Amino acid sequence: FYEYYVYFKNNTFTKRSLYDTEEKIKIKYSLAVYVRSGGMPEYLKTGSVDVIQEYFKNILLRDIVNRYNIKYKRVLKELAHILLANLGQIYSLANLSKAVEIKNINTVKNYLQYLEDSFLFFRVPMFSFSYKQQVYNPDKMYVADTGFYFTIAFKFSENVGAVYENLTFLELLRNKENEV
Repeated sequence: FYEYYVYFKNNTFTKRSLYDTEEKIKIKYSLAVYVRSGGMPEYLKTGSVDVIQEYFKNILLRDIVNRYNIKYKRVLKELAHILLANLGQIYSLANLSKAVEIKNINTVKNYLQYLEDSFLFFRVPMFSFSYKQQVYNPDKMYVADTGFYFTIAFKFSENVGAVYENLTFLELLRNKENEV
């Protein structure tokens, strides 16, 4: 997807660019900007943080709250913010349930499914050859665009490792979809 970003920004890099020091600097800078801003076209055009915040809010409200008649809007919003702030971290339903102060784990499970169905987050189960272990082990959640992380998430420091892990996941997902 980074290739599309480069094209969108009217940059031209070739394989030979990797051997030119000045071109490598431009590529690294371009990648750093992409990591921070994500790939939402309207945000890339305007650079306005309001645009990406509006995307996030609209996905929560229009795609989830309205579609599924969500009763606990605050819980959904907090859950999305917790997942965003803890990008790529292992989570359990019990811990998330405690964090959003809701007793019914099934509600949290449903809300996670809604966040995934809206393509705002992607769930990755822990790998195991045993289906039972896959079901009972904690999962990881990745966000659809790193721009959400940098503009919305509450964080004390930029967890660059988690951001690159998220980008790697998204790239693997895109490559998998292109194979089909």
